[in-house]
Amino acid sequence: ILAGRPIIFQASDLFGQQEAARAGLGAAVLPCFMGDNDAMLVKLPVEELPPVRDLWLTAYPDIGRSPVMRTVMTFLADIIGRECPLR
Repeated sequence: ILAGRPIIFQASDLFGQQEAARAGLGAAVLPCFMGDNDAMLVKLPVEELPPVRDLWLTAYPDIGRSPVMRTVMTFLADIIGRECPLR
C-alpha cells in the first residue's frame, strides 16, 4: 500500500488518521464507513487488499446486561455489519 512512500505521521486512532488525511498530510487506510462519506477525502485505487482491522463494541458488565443497552448494542452491530461486510 505504501508503494515506497515514507510514513510521515502515525496514529493508532482512526479519527486521528482521518484528520491527518483531511489536513493533507498524506494517505490513510480507513474503513469505508469513515472514508466513503467524507467529501474532503479521495479514495485511491490500490492493487492489494487493504489490511483487516477488528472493531470492538464493549460495555461494563452491568450495563451490558441491561435490555435497553443490549438493544442499542445489537442495533449498532447490525448497522456496522451491513456497512462493513466481512470479506
